[in-house]
Amino acid sequence: MAIVEQQQERPDAVAGIRRDRGKNLSLLWVFAAVNYIFCDVLALMDHDYLRQVLTGSVGGVDMTRGFLLTGSVLMEIPMAMIVLSWVLRPGPNRIANLVAGSVMTVVQLGSLFVACTAQSGLYRPGSTRTGCEGGDGAVAASVRSRLRRD
Repeated sequence: MAIVEQQQERPDAVAGIRRDRGKNLSLLWVFAAVNYIFCDVLALMDHDYLRQVLTGSVGGVDMTRGFLLTGSVLMEIPMAMIVLSWVLRPGPNRIANLVAGSVMTVVQLGSLFVACTAQSGLYRPGSTRTGCEGGDGAVAASVRSRLRRD
């Protein structure tokens, strides 16, 4: 009798694991989204970077409406995944998380390389800072402006 009860409880346990996996993925997306936003807000605390933002050109990149729209769409990906991780079934959930995670990884790596290549010629002998250690375009632009000041 105990074996029959265990077998009957098993589908519920598997469903519970699936729900927990969705909850964990959702929490990871919350963590990523908050970090993306925090990085952008923190970058605005640098007065040189803030001046560039207010003039509409950061590190030689014009902040056009299209650029801002692209940025806002990219920030919607983690926001949508917070909800989708809860509501999608396991198969579509896995595919959605792989696609969204890949897109956001490519975007973050792209911002790192774009920031580093835009700084060509900024390395000074004797300096340990190349401006690429920030990992985000905004942080790298801030470092770049400080290096130009020195």
